[in-house]
Amino acid sequence: MFGSIPILPSIDDCRIEGNSVFHTASNKNRSIIEFDPVITSGIAQFEAVFKNHEKVYFDIGVANATVRFDRNSRSSGAKGQSVYLNSGTGNMENLINNHEVSGNASFKCGQRVAAEVNMTSKTLRFFVDGVEQPNFVVSIPPAIRFFAFLWQEGSSFEVTKFVQFPSTSASATGLVPGSRSWEWGKEWLVEKVKQPRVPPNTYASQYYNLFPFIIPPGPRPVMSQGPIWPIQHIEVNDPIQPIPQPVPKPMQPPLEMSPPVPPMNLMQGPPVNRDSQSPPPRSPCTIPRNPSPSFFGIPPQYDQFPMPRQMVMK
Repeated sequence: MFGSIPILPSIDDCRIEGNSVFHTASNKNRSIIEFDPVITSGIAQFEAVFKNHEKVYFDIGVANATVRFDRNSRSSGAKGQSVYLNSGTGNMENLINNHEVSGNASFKCGQRVAAEVNMTSKTLRFFVDGVEQPNFVVSIPPAIRFFAFLWQEGSSFEVTKFVQFPSTSASATGLVPGSRSWEWGKEWLVEKVKQPRVPPNTYASQYYNLFPFIIPPGPRPVMSQGPIWPIQHIEVNDPIQPIPQPVPKPMQPPLEMSPPVPPMNLMQGPPVNRDSQSPPPRSPCTIPRNPSPSFFGIPPQYDQFPMPRQMVMK
């Protein structure tokens, strides 16, 4: 492997095949693979290409030669004693104060990622596909090891370069746009700028109801051929249109009302011609003082209930 010797955290987690290191498919243990020899002089570069590592992040970096990483440990396990470049974001980390330095290019599987140290000037620089990244580290330890970090089961990386150069391939004059140095083992004070969630003068589509599409008056949706929702954002550059007001209906002439009818007593019913000798009709809600069973609708045969037989004691 280009004269290097990989140091595996556990043979149950990783294996070596030629110039590649494979993570086992049977677990998800974090694995930091360091490489000998220890670099103490000259200019050395370590380059690798990662494969099958799309689910979670992976790292490449440099650690103090006195550091030993345990099994299933993170790259940030040795705070202040290692610096690494994180995939996905491209952030450079030393995890002393949990601050990450952004500005380097993000990278993913299939890309060439390299770390280069200059032990004369004590500098560490990173490269993505051969392009130098603006953030670099100064005052690195006098003895270092390169390392790579695997996490996803079945993932791997191939060492494509582990060589020593007579001169640095980095731009020592600082011609990289936006280049900035960060000191090894120190707190990196990063100014955290709160980024807006959406671009200026736009509103994210998730701020509106999608079922149904209810959009307040004024902003007009900009349609695009998205994979899921056609509305991507709402532009508010146009002036807000006034809300249309309903037109009042003309007044209708009042309807002619018929003379009022005196209310009818529903309890007594309409008046009925009756003989003066007949008793007045009984209200349906009037209960006699001593009602008979027929008053409650009981048939005549049940007017008098049979009495139980008397028990004769012998």
